[in-house]
Amino acid sequence: MKDLTEGSVIRHLLHMAAFMAVSMLVQTLYLLADLYWVGRLGREAIAAVGVAGNLMMVVLALTQMLGVGTTTLIAQAAGRKDQPHAERALNQSIVMSLLVGLAFVVVAFLVRDAYCNALSADVATAALAKIYLLWFIPGLALQFPLVALSSALRATGIIKPAVGLQVLSVVLNIVLAPLFIFGLGPAPRMGVSGAALATFISILIADVLMVIYFEKKYRYLRLRLNQWRPQIKIWWAMLKVGLPAGAEFALWGLYALIVYAIIRPFGAAAQAGFGVGGRVMQALFLPVMALSFAVGPVVGQNFGGRRADRVRQAVFAAIGLASAIMV
Repeated sequence: MKDLTEGSVIRHLLHMAAFMAVSMLVQTLYLLADLYWVGRLGREAIAAVGVAGNLMMVVLALTQMLGVGTTTLIAQAAGRKDQPHAERALNQSIVMSLLVGLAFVVVAFLVRDAYCNALSADVATAALAKIYLLWFIPGLALQFPLVALSSALRATGIIKPAVGLQVLSVVLNIVLAPLFIFGLGPAPRMGVSGAALATFISILIADVLMVIYFEKKYRYLRLRLNQWRPQIKIWWAMLKVGLPAGAEFALWGLYALIVYAIIRPFGAAAQAGFGVGGRVMQALFLPVMALSFAVGPVVGQNFGGRRADRVRQAVFAAIGLASAIMV
């Protein structure tokens, strides 16, 4: 656990933001590389991945809600030196992540066919999107516990292990995707579903390694099954903080769905172009997004430690840095 109530606030922000930026940059490179390999299969394949990928916005909204709530509660508890409450918040966050992830899988598979048929420009694109989602939906579900554990580490000022696993996951994805898409070596040729399978495998490995890290290396917060009984008070505290953040991402997802529906009559090429453009836009906002992830732990710990002066300093410093970056 790293005490963020002491030392330079700006240094803490820049340190955490730098590691988050690296993680998000690698993630964006993966998205672009994935589009490159899938693009070799044709514009219908790109459009299908774009249509299916819109579900990522749903997951981002839900994981943002979970991640912000987890970071806030654990950071505040760490700031006031209340380790038992921080640990309870971690374990309750894991329970929530598993339940929400399970609910997402069930609902996503129930609406998969109708969703793909409604948004795809043609029958071929819809068929490819349905195939892609067979592995992509379980892969997205694995993001929920990974976000819960990563948020807990970030809340306590520990950033390197989560970023390292994120980078490892992305590198694995980049390596595995062409193998499964084109059937290189012993891997079967799977087309677009191969890209989704590569995503599933890489996220699964990251989840397993993260659990191992908590069990073997991290001592401040431990995974304890006897704390997995639902505690509604903690859940509600997380939701009160996380819901507004999740709603913001949900609006972005709604926007993407509306645009895909509007451009549907223009064909798969238009949908493919919008999908590629969306990935490029993500890259442009990387630095500010990284900074936003760094602010939560710094403000949370100092708020919990009753350091109002440092809370104000962190907020104003973040605003200044974000403005300078975007200008």
